[in-house]
Amino acid sequence: MRRACSFCAYANVEGARALVYRDDKVVAFESANPRAIQHLLVIPKEHYGTVAGLSVDDVPLLRHMLQVGRALLQPPDSRHPTTTLPRLLRDKTAPNQPHNIVCNDDDDDDDNNNNNNNEAADADAGRRFGFHRPPFHSVEHLHLHCFLLPFSHPFSHVRYLPSSPWFVSARSLIRELQAGT
Repeated sequence: MRRACSFCAYANVEGARALVYRDDKVVAFESANPRAIQHLLVIPKEHYGTVAGLSVDDVPLLRHMLQVGRALLQPPDSRHPTTTLPRLLRDKTAPNQPHNIVCNDDDDDDDNNNNNNNEAADADAGRRFGFHRPPFHSVEHLHLHCFLLPFSHPFSHVRYLPSSPWFVSARSLIRELQAGT
């Protein structure tokens, strides 16, 4: 018997967790175990196990997850340095109400960027976006880690090292799926 997925409950049960974003495809919330100044998770509403089960057909969803993460992950407001919620949400949303942002899924700046150092580009502006590869994931539901760096815990820089055997950047995963590798 398969155990109930806690992330499916977060994604599909109203009020199950304080969401910072919700749309018809994904939800986002702060990590219960933050490892950086900001650590958000973006998850699909539909259940996907891990990155190992993805195909090229899932690239639009991954791009959407990355765009949502980028839009939400912003430096803390300098007027309120102890506040960790993104400025976008604090200024435009009532407490505990997810914010609606516009994501253009057809606009993938990753494909239009000729930067050959893609891992460095993923962390540009002090941010990192990626997924754990099996068996190194903690929850059996696809989730994009979105970090505003620096990391706040020792060894987190190793745990979330892009292109390691255990963690893959969002851009690299999209390229792998498109290349069929």
